[in-house]
Amino acid sequence: MSPPRDANATARHADRLQHQPRFRRVSLRQLLLAASALAVVLALMANAAPAAAAPAPAPASGSGGGGIQMAAMTNRDVEGGVVVDADDEKLYTQTATDCRAACLNASAAGCNLWVFCPSPSGCLSGGTNEYQRDMRRYRQCWLKTDRKPANPSTTWPRPKNSRDQAVGWISGTTDPNATERAPGDTTWNKCACRSDYSADGYRFKGVCAMVQNNYNNPQFTCVVNPDCRNYNFWLNGVMYDGCNDAHQCVAYLDTDLDGKVLNNGEWNYVDAPDDCCNQCANTKQCNTWNWCGDPRGCNGGELYRFRQCWLKAADDPGNPAPKNGGWGNSSGWISGVRQAWIRD
Repeated sequence: MSPPRDANATARHADRLQHQPRFRRVSLRQLLLAASALAVVLALMANAAPAAAAPAPAPASGSGGGGIQMAAMTNRDVEGGVVVDADDEKLYTQTATDCRAACLNASAAGCNLWVFCPSPSGCLSGGTNEYQRDMRRYRQCWLKTDRKPANPSTTWPRPKNSRDQAVGWISGTTDPNATERAPGDTTWNKCACRSDYSADGYRFKGVCAMVQNNYNNPQFTCVVNPDCRNYNFWLNGVMYDGCNDAHQCVAYLDTDLDGKVLNNGEWNYVDAPDDCCNQCANTKQCNTWNWCGDPRGCNGGELYRFRQCWLKAADDPGNPAPKNGGWGNSSGWISGVRQAWIRD
């Protein structure tokens, strides 16, 4: 016979059985599901940031693309209080559109003007007597602020350089109600081209043109008003003078304007949009130009497009027609118009 159990020992054994963890029988399918869920959790933990990062700033409204008309002016620096000093802050952007977007993002600091150097040859550092471009300015983006005048006829933004001074900068405003107006071209003698005239069967509005090309007059001419005392010559009762080499043109960012192609842009490379504008001014029939200003390429990243200049003749330069579905839909291209060679 077995010896009788101690009553206390029996109670302790029963207590251990009561508090011992019980295991359920788990099927293979349940094990596989649990392993899969654990793998997902571990992957999420591996990709998670170690600390909660501050959210990135959202793109500013109207920063580019999507049918937005982003007007600017070639060959122009502008007056204004400096919001971001590109020298001090080392602010460089890839394109003029990016510089404009930087101004929109700094609107809380008062930015409503931007100035960008698109030329690999650099831009003038400043001052009316400087003529040597500084290559260190290439892709600099200056952000400025200036109060818009109440009188809509007042020129604004205020140009810092004279219109016949080739500075290399392109500038614009983020004010949605502002209108960019290119000043009329000037002659060698600083006379203004007549605001509206006809020649060679076309109309011209304040611009120079290659009206004639012979030994009796300069190749590129400007019809001037009677108050111009330094005109170069008379022709059939009309006063003419030679064209200046530098011009200011209204330009549209991320836009490729349509028109009849006048040159082979595949082999025509210039350093800045104002150079392309000047080529258009010196080419008969030209009233529209396109320049690729993105060092990463245009037409979907085609690198060889950078600095290409295409000259075109639009049917109505007063109402330019953008390609690729509208304004702001041709990333990298900068296009401009000249009120020249307008068909009557």
